[in-house]
Amino acid sequence: MNFTVKAGETLGIGGLAGSGRSEILRVLAGAQRRASGTIELHGNVHLPKSVGSAQTDRVVLVPQERRRDGLIPGSILSNIVITTLSKLTNFGFFSSTRMERKMGQAAWVKFDIRGKSLAQEIFTLSGGNQQKVVLAKFLALSPSLLLIDEPTKGVDVTTRSEIYRLLAELAAQGMSIIVVSSELTELLAISHRVLVMHEGRQVSILESSTTTEAEALLACYGRTA
Repeated sequence: MNFTVKAGETLGIGGLAGSGRSEILRVLAGAQRRASGTIELHGNVHLPKSVGSAQTDRVVLVPQERRRDGLIPGSILSNIVITTLSKLTNFGFFSSTRMERKMGQAAWVKFDIRGKSLAQEIFTLSGGNQQKVVLAKFLALSPSLLLIDEPTKGVDVTTRSEIYRLLAELAAQGMSIIVVSSELTELLAISHRVLVMHEGRQVSILESSTTTEAEALLACYGRTA
């Protein structure tokens, strides 16, 4: 494989199920060991030994299975602040509690989370609002490279549009984004380029602005128009 992602660029990764698209994200995020090759981040070798070490390098993965891998039982607030809890506690108990509430309230407004309150149990929210909390949680880490797997899986049409708008805003601010999706229409709509995988191999990188869904689908089968 050979690809680059520039600052402010969104790269989509598509392919059939089992093509290896999600594995790319897991390797970059330190959740899976790479078989070979090298990865560079801002000109330096990127060899994360764990998810935590990747996050230290500001490489953050938003997982596909939000209930299993992205959320914990508890309140909306506890889920939003958990990734930055160690930093907040350095300010002392009372200060950290105030900062947690402030952070939670800011995320509530920014991501338009629709629930009763920050104290509400996370799994009582709709799928779309759970995904908003997941995004708030991981974006609190201020990534320079955001990896996101199936960003709109199981969400309603309104939330889907909100997520698309958020990703566009993040890219416009200079964040590099890699998105994996099983929906080619989604990838072509939100990505500058789309890397296509077939049976564990990179077969092409397509320019979204000049590629049709039919052409992208052919590439997923290892063929060209």
